[in-house]
Amino acid sequence: MMWVKYLSIGFIIFGLTVTIPKLSYSGGPKSILIIYEGKTRLGENFSVLEALKLYLRHFNVSIKSSYIETLDTSVSDYDCVIYLGLQDRKIPKDLLRNLSKAKSLIWIEANIKQYAEYIGWEDFEDYGYKSGYASIIYKDKSVNLGLDTSVYIAYPKTRKDLSFLYDSKRNIPWAWRKENLWYFGRLDFRDNSCLIFFDLLHDILGENHRGDRRVLLLIDEVNPLTSAEKLRKLLLSHCCEEAPVNLVIYPEVTRARDTYYLEDNRELIEVLKLVDEHKWAFIMGTYSDRESLEEKVERDLIGLARIGVFPIAFKLPYSDVEGHDKAGRYFRLILYNGLISIRSPKNIWYPVNMDRSNPDNPEDYIYLLEKAKDFMILRDAILGITFPSYAPVENLRRLIYDIRSLGYDFLNLREEPFYVESPHIKVMNVGGKKIIISNIPPLKKTFLQKAFEVFISYLRLILMIVISIFAVLIFYLIKNRRKLYEREG
Repeated sequence: MMWVKYLSIGFIIFGLTVTIPKLSYSGGPKSILIIYEGKTRLGENFSVLEALKLYLRHFNVSIKSSYIETLDTSVSDYDCVIYLGLQDRKIPKDLLRNLSKAKSLIWIEANIKQYAEYIGWEDFEDYGYKSGYASIIYKDKSVNLGLDTSVYIAYPKTRKDLSFLYDSKRNIPWAWRKENLWYFGRLDFRDNSCLIFFDLLHDILGENHRGDRRVLLLIDEVNPLTSAEKLRKLLLSHCCEEAPVNLVIYPEVTRARDTYYLEDNRELIEVLKLVDEHKWAFIMGTYSDRESLEEKVERDLIGLARIGVFPIAFKLPYSDVEGHDKAGRYFRLILYNGLISIRSPKNIWYPVNMDRSNPDNPEDYIYLLEKAKDFMILRDAILGITFPSYAPVENLRRLIYDIRSLGYDFLNLREEPFYVESPHIKVMNVGGKKIIISNIPPLKKTFLQKAFEVFISYLRLILMIVISIFAVLIFYLIKNRRKLYEREG
């Protein structure tokens, strides 16, 4: 009918012109000033400052950083000030006076005694950097800490202890609060000290994020050489009914100088239809070549659209954020090798922070579960775990059971505010539905492919007839074997 045709055209025009609202927080951002002595610890290359600035984007904040010698602003202009004391130094009195006016002050590691003396705190103990602690105790939970990890131990007589270090004899405070100051004896994003810092930041900044821990389970390494039968078995297994599937798909793969394309694996394409049928999620696989990222993303979005696959997120191949801007032009949801989720007005980044699951290796698997247990202290933790598509179903079932027993729920990216846009394709979450607008024609079968499929269908029919005749003959012989035997006799 004509009205149906016009209604369809109108819907497409609306879809191409509709503007998805930008991501936003309730209320304006809080301002944070980071004052640092050095970006790294002496003798190290890892930039604690840059990692801190990155992970603060987990919260609704605006961030400014300043080297201690070039500070040209009053700290009272900021909602929160972070003093990053990675190196020992003499702090000028003017700066101490300035810091004392902070609305909320976070002090990290060294030089805290100078501030305590300026404020006039009595009985302040300063033991400097110490090591030999096996674990951190926080909210009656214990997380691992390397014995060689150095922590700056210093505290006033009167304080509110927030977390302790355990050295087999006694609990030693390393994170505490007094008046408007929050102290942390260590901040490093390569050990578990950062988890306590992340969790307490919710209280310091007054942000009440959702209080459940979730797992982003990724079925990874689905490419043109993936066995369609094995993947079908994995997707149809009972364990996938208990946990949503987030399938990471690679449109092409190169082996021994030969390149294989997903559109050539017809059986696999049929299996991939199960993902949308069960309202699971496609994620576009990663590329290591940053220079040609945009070209490959556009090309592969078109190639996937031709076979009816529309990814809703993009998985980065590297741990830093240099390629975020390029990928963020196409995808709102991005997966990266970070510790916690971060966001901006345009994008949400989900962490892939666990090692690849390998239940066949007991040591690696135990380590993964221990790490997942440690992350439970973070009130809104997201675990990103990759599971290879070629691994046995039993391994996936075991992983899901063990992770759920720790207290985690599973995250389905189909329920997140996804949005994908390229010159020819739009994919968006509208009212919980996956809306696809595309002007890419579906992949058509060649004459030879159609002829081959017809030949196969006839061959199957003939084979079924032959098998049926053979079965009837066998049944007849069995049923009449006595008569036939007597006749022969």
